[in-house]
Amino acid sequence: MNGVAADPHRANNHLVSKGYQVNFAGPGDRLAILSATTGKVVDNRPVKTNWALRDFLTVTRVDGSLDDSLERDFGKVERKVLNQIRDITNTVVTPEQKEALDQVAGIHLVRSLSFAARHEEVVEQWFNDSVGRFSNDPHVYSLFEKEHGRSPEPDELRRMVTEVAMKAMMAGDRLTGGMRRGADALPEILANWRVQLVEAPDSMPGFVLADQPIVHALAEEGRYGFRSGLAVGDANLLLMPIRRRLAAFFTARPLRHFTLRTKRGLDTINAVFCRSASVEVACHPDDALTTSRLIRNLNRYPASALHDGRLR
Repeated sequence: MNGVAADPHRANNHLVSKGYQVNFAGPGDRLAILSATTGKVVDNRPVKTNWALRDFLTVTRVDGSLDDSLERDFGKVERKVLNQIRDITNTVVTPEQKEALDQVAGIHLVRSLSFAARHEEVVEQWFNDSVGRFSNDPHVYSLFEKEHGRSPEPDELRRMVTEVAMKAMMAGDRLTGGMRRGADALPEILANWRVQLVEAPDSMPGFVLADQPIVHALAEEGRYGFRSGLAVGDANLLLMPIRRRLAAFFTARPLRHFTLRTKRGLDTINAVFCRSASVEVACHPDDALTTSRLIRNLNRYPASALHDGRLR
């Protein structure tokens, strides 16, 4: 998942933007990369090539041309908002910085393999529902008779509806269109939440960054993100890492910012990030050993501690 050889006619699009990854990287802008399932350190990658997939955000038009406007549009937003969130201290989030957090979170919720897979499931369900509904709709039947001057032959309506639905299914911008709509809508949802900042002190390892970095979950049900069919608005746990030493909880009411006092508290938060990952987890190279140990022992750090006051 770390990308492919350079091709001047193709684009490598990042699942997690390079500017976001840099906030967690070590010397040379490199990250330790670990398997989210085994905890094994699989690589040490520069952010330039980490989690880059060929044409993930690129549309191939009918004439064969490539449209990477979504990647460029995301980039324009990120160049501004990533600079804003880098300036967040461990005690204050200004309204402008909160808006920037919402935009970064919105983009990275949809800029993911789990969103792409869930979007495909939704589209397939739409296709099946549409064919069944319109093929048996009396209004559609009447329109056919009015236009053709006859009743449809057996299964003729189903064939026609299927053809129209298939054309919609085959649209090249189906996924990127869904990503655009999600990235536009999600910040409005997140704007209703407050932010609580959590700092990891220099005496501890730092926060990790998953290939699906923004967590939305119903942790008590074991449901994490779009792969569980969970809508962002239905989550009761929503958090994001900001940089190696700072993370943000989205909360329903104002809560005091704080600095972690125990490594167990840090591990509990990082365990949630690791559970949210699709394939891999990244961290500062100095944190690789502790992150590997954490992934191998996730059951020791239940997410319930985030709700019952045992975190700090």
